[in-house]
Amino acid sequence: MARITGGEVLKRVLEKEGVRYVFGVPGDQLYPFLNALYDSNIKFVTFHHEANAAHAADAWARITGELGVVVATVGPGAANLIGGVYCITGDGAFSMGIAELETAKRLGLQITFVVLNDSAWGMIKAGQTLYYEKRYIGVDFGEIRYDLIAKAMGCYGESIEDPKEIRGALERAKLSGFPAVLDIKIDREVIPPDFQTLAMIWLEGCEPPPKIIKKEELSVVK
Repeated sequence: MARITGGEVLKRVLEKEGVRYVFGVPGDQLYPFLNALYDSNIKFVTFHHEANAAHAADAWARITGELGVVVATVGPGAANLIGGVYCITGDGAFSMGIAELETAKRLGLQITFVVLNDSAWGMIKAGQTLYYEKRYIGVDFGEIRYDLIAKAMGCYGESIEDPKEIRGALERAKLSGFPAVLDIKIDREVIPPDFQTLAMIWLEGCEPPPKIIKKEELSVVK
């Protein structure tokens, strides 16, 4: 099995989406990604402060209509991004740290969490779809309204089912003045793009399961 880094995966995904520029402040955790950019047409634009990089990415997206991408290291680097970016996360990952909404409210941190809600451990479920003929074990959740949990903790919350509602919801979240959670319902059956590449990383050093559903049988995000 060919060895591939997470930085290389990220580069390939960004290239596929037509990204031309990535903004940020270099740091140790970013080296695998920066190394992957060496032979890419994507240009890395260096800043001295993460907040400036975040606003530059935002401006680029607004002016060009392209994706505005910003990266930062963990800790202070990520903290400096708070004023300029949104946190996009799956419902499984978000639920593990949902208590920190109280922290964000108490400290006055106006962070907007965009929760992609498929009521499942989506990446694990995709693996069970691909390799185990949809024999699902321990991956499905009940129906959870993360926006209502946010409201109960003194934050702003909104549930979204129509993609056309997302832009307005983001604006309302920003104007609320509070930490915000946008609970976006997504298709439970769609396999994430480039999932098989990610699976190669998870299974590094292991033999993949013998049964793989044929490509034409999959419903894959375009």
